[in-house]
Amino acid sequence: MAWPGLDIDLIRRQWPIAGALLSEGDFLSQDGNTATVHAGPLVTMTERPIQALAVTAGWRRTETSQTL
Repeated sequence: MAWPGLDIDLIRRQWPIAGALLSEGDFLSQDGNTATVHAGPLVTMTERPIQALAVTAGWRRTETSQTL
């Protein structure tokens, strides 16, 4: 990934960016959809598709009742 203007202080092992000072070991996260970079870990959300799970459960019940 090209990053024009990237200025890492190799002696202090720090990187000033957007008013913040990141140090070696700090978290950086990249949003896979937008390619934006964020200081710190991103909060992830897991969606539980209740409606789709109910449909597949219905298929399973139908299949089970037909094999008995």
